[in-house]
Amino acid sequence: MAILENHSENRVTLEDIEQTKELPFHIELKDFRIEYYEPAYLEVQTGQAQSKKIPAEVGGEIDLGNELGTAKIVRMFENFKMAIEDGNTIAYEDPHPGSNPALEVQITQPDGQVTTQWVFSLFPGHSHVQTKLQLKYSRPAYRAISDYVSELQVIENDKVVAEKDIEVNHPLHYGGYHFYQSSYDDKAMQYTILQVVSDTGLYVVYAGYWMLCIGVIWLMWLRHIVSKFKVKRT
Repeated sequence: MAILENHSENRVTLEDIEQTKELPFHIELKDFRIEYYEPAYLEVQTGQAQSKKIPAEVGGEIDLGNELGTAKIVRMFENFKMAIEDGNTIAYEDPHPGSNPALEVQITQPDGQVTTQWVFSLFPGHSHVQTKLQLKYSRPAYRAISDYVSELQVIENDKVVAEKDIEVNHPLHYGGYHFYQSSYDDKAMQYTILQVVSDTGLYVVYAGYWMLCIGVIWLMWLRHIVSKFKVKRT
């Protein structure tokens, strides 16, 4: 099951056969994120030779002081590209092979004026012309992934009936199904891939295990105890 961010899906592709099955509810992906052992940082150096930094995450914000305003990360790119459409410059995530990590940073000045600055990991030391801020996207050349997480909601009858942040070995369980984090969009990180496992027949398996355990206990211990008890009575 593949789900785009801010979209829902209820169709599951069955293994080994090219067929799909519709679940009686929908799974919505609110957000997908990758966590690293070594985080990246946005660092902003002000004109007073002071610097502040925060982890490079969408929504992260730096308070630069009353005279400079704030800097906020609004988008992250793994392979940043730009194009001209109808006379406007458009930034987008290039799905083709390549690497050009970048941040889209909104700088809000004290008077409310908002400007956009692109900060590139491969080309550090960008300046914001109006405020003379130095912005730097510090990111290790290789970052080992520690985890990837999907924020899921279960939608049934147009209502949210369950929600959970799932990760490897920590699935969502609902309606007789387990939803495991299986894979993800490793280019633009815009969708997640879930493995769906049905609980059908699971309790029969558990019952079989219990019967097997009882049988072993009977053969190893109880049978002999009962035999000795019968001998004493006679």
